[in-house]
Amino acid sequence: MEMSLYNEKEGNEFRDKIMADNVEWLMKVMYPGKKIILWAHNDHLAKNTSKISTIENGKWMNSFTSMGELLHKRLKGKEYVIGLYMNKGKTITIATYKPFNINPMPKGSLESLMMQSGYRNVFIDLSKHSTPNKNNAWMFKPIYAAEDGMTSEMIRPMLRPIIKYYTGSIRLFGLLLGK
Repeated sequence: MEMSLYNEKEGNEFRDKIMADNVEWLMKVMYPGKKIILWAHNDHLAKNTSKISTIENGKWMNSFTSMGELLHKRLKGKEYVIGLYMNKGKTITIATYKPFNINPMPKGSLESLMMQSGYRNVFIDLSKHSTPNKNNAWMFKPIYAAEDGMTSEMIRPMLRPIIKYYTGSIRLFGLLLGK
């Protein structure tokens, strides 16, 4: 109920703060000293979401501070965050459950780079790369990626250096989401 009093950014930050508080409570009270696997949408897990620029109502603005960003600050980098990406597939809209196709991402995007590996599914351990070289330089430069695989009518791909947002990244070929 309280979330309805906020604009979209404030509402997301309110929700993500509560989620981060809940995860921290689970870590300290329910499972102290244990490893925890947390599965959530990329927008909620990324370590630096407030630096992502998004288009809202036709204007560029910084995104919200996510649960992942709050936990990254609280846990001081002890977490391992994996972003999930797909290059194409089918899904449904959240509001209407109307199905639609996700078209392949453009050349030079994170998804297209991962497809160039020749493998159907790819995992990249970004934590093993602290300095750029000829093979990993793309990790340290801004790159387009679809945060949730949505087409441009739903969310615009965001330009960012991937290494600042995740510890690892996975591309799943032809992922099907929804009912």
